[in-house]
Amino acid sequence: MKIIQTFWTAGQDPLKHSFGWTHPEYNLMSWALSCLSLREHYDEVELYTDSAGYHILIEVLQLPYTKVHVIFDDFQCLPHHWALSKIKTYSLQTEPFLHIDGDIYLPRPLPERVLNAPLVAQNREIGTGYYKNMMNRILEFPDIHLPNYIVNGLSEESIASYNMGIFGGNNIPFIHDYCREVFSFMDENSMNDKEHERSHVDCNVFFEQVIFAVYSDLHHKFVYSVLGKPMIDEGYMGKDFCALKDYEEKQFFHILGGHKRNKGINNMLERTLIRLYPSYYKRIANVFPDRHNEWINSEEAEEIFMTERLISSAFKFIDVPPKEQDRFVIKNNPYVKKVYYSRNKLFLRRTRTSHILEDVPIGKLAENIIAILSEKELLYSELKKKTKKTFARKLKKRFDKIIEDEMTYLLYYGVITAECITN
Repeated sequence: MKIIQTFWTAGQDPLKHSFGWTHPEYNLMSWALSCLSLREHYDEVELYTDSAGYHILIEVLQLPYTKVHVIFDDFQCLPHHWALSKIKTYSLQTEPFLHIDGDIYLPRPLPERVLNAPLVAQNREIGTGYYKNMMNRILEFPDIHLPNYIVNGLSEESIASYNMGIFGGNNIPFIHDYCREVFSFMDENSMNDKEHERSHVDCNVFFEQVIFAVYSDLHHKFVYSVLGKPMIDEGYMGKDFCALKDYEEKQFFHILGGHKRNKGINNMLERTLIRLYPSYYKRIANVFPDRHNEWINSEEAEEIFMTERLISSAFKFIDVPPKEQDRFVIKNNPYVKKVYYSRNKLFLRRTRTSHILEDVPIGKLAENIIAILSEKELLYSELKKKTKKTFARKLKKRFDKIIEDEMTYLLYYGVITAECITN
């Protein structure tokens, strides 16, 4: 099964345009993690892009695509109809394929049932008021032309749709038929003619997801679901699709929609890339030097980077059983410094690879932990013994819970590090 991806810049500079993320850097991190995770499992991973996309993803970042097709330089499409570029890519395929969006990561290969299926989508969607409102915006234009099967499909209580973050299959003729339906809708309604008011309506979900669902239902085509269950259109929770701290534990991740603007998710994406593919992280950091000037030209750059990689693996300590935690060596981060006191709180700041410079407030317990570790690094079992001695008698009964929460906090913000010893 060939894996394909589409990166159409729509005339935007990938170093300046965020494509839905909080910053362009996270968009490139996402593309890097997506491509690299796919190449872990598949021999053929091809990219369909334009010259700007080729320059940044291939020439600058050197992502290991096996083949690149520069086909979108003359693509006649309004930028807000971005999903049409994916339809174009689907229409060009002559052999079985899976198209995987650049905000999807695969820690594990997809099961054979998916690879062998005639038609595949990420999952069926259950339309709610969100989809109804979307369709109402389209139908506000009385002269818009819809095929009869679409009109009939819209009369259903729940509008049919598929999430197509993952899409494809072995039934190439049917996929081509679907693509022609989309192109016909766009052409007949002049959706890419900016002189027509209706062309300004955002209808990506309709022409990509709804048309495919209604058209496949019309022809009684079974669509295999990667997820294995339907989802409410507004029900994609971050804990289910975006919890990158559990990267090795899940089949796939999809940072869809508004989750791209979640700073915590952005942070976990960055940490995952640092941990798994450090050389590619460095390449991305190098094209945004103003966001990394604190370390990138430092004489200690390599040491800072290695510390950041260790911080990015903090979940390995947090997620293991208590007895296994005792085998971890706990150290102060040497690149943390005291900044100021305010309202009886000490604020710390650390040199880091990330652009984010935030002061971290700590209390008396954290100060005690840092003071103990300043003498020497310790096994967690030893650190607990020394720390417990600083506790008031009335708090010792709650010690285990209190120290667990404090360690999680300090590790998350990189104030301390934890490294497992193998012996």
